[in-house]
Amino acid sequence: MENGIGKEAKKKIRRENIVNAAENVFFLKGIDGATMDDVAMKVKYSKRTVYSYFGSKEQLCYEITCRAFDMSEKMEQAALELNSLKNGLDKILVIGKAKIDFLNKYPGYFKFILNFNNMSVKNLPRDEVIMACYEKQSKLFSILTDIVKEGIEDKSIRNDLNVINTSYILYLNIMSLIKLILDKDNAVITDWGVEIDEIIETMFSLTIRSIKNYDQNIVM
Repeated sequence: MENGIGKEAKKKIRRENIVNAAENVFFLKGIDGATMDDVAMKVKYSKRTVYSYFGSKEQLCYEITCRAFDMSEKMEQAALELNSLKNGLDKILVIGKAKIDFLNKYPGYFKFILNFNNMSVKNLPRDEVIMACYEKQSKLFSILTDIVKEGIEDKSIRNDLNVINTSYILYLNIMSLIKLILDKDNAVITDWGVEIDEIIETMFSLTIRSIKNYDQNIVM
């Protein structure tokens, strides 16, 4: 596949192949369980070649995390385009369901996002890929804040709410729920007989009611 192409194109292909192999390995073994040896074996390159493109397992993790953020944004934007005529309040629900859809379709990617969310960017090295992850993470959050602003402006969302704080709480709610869904051994699921689909619908219902503007009739 690499014969007859230029040096830079060959490097790009190899880099892409390494990241693709790392995805397969990390999704199968988990971030902690996977090794660079596993990646080299999967991609069928020497370990030295793999390290010449990525100096550590962490660098590969950040590359995959960037992909995860890109895919999440793509799905959210697509969902919003299909529901562009809805008001801000309804779009909050659209975003929430898009995140659940993303989890169901790409659980491996979502674990990388959760892992990155648990890191303090202030303590991370100013690496180009790390900063790209942070920018993509911030962009996803800005989608949410823009919708909250839109809802306040179209009067579907209460105007006494702080946009940033409300967006942050909405984000924490959905991410906490997703952590619960991913944790198959959680006692809430295994011992309490909780149905995940019912919990999701209840959370969405409570969230919408907590921020909905009841003071005015909204013309749909």
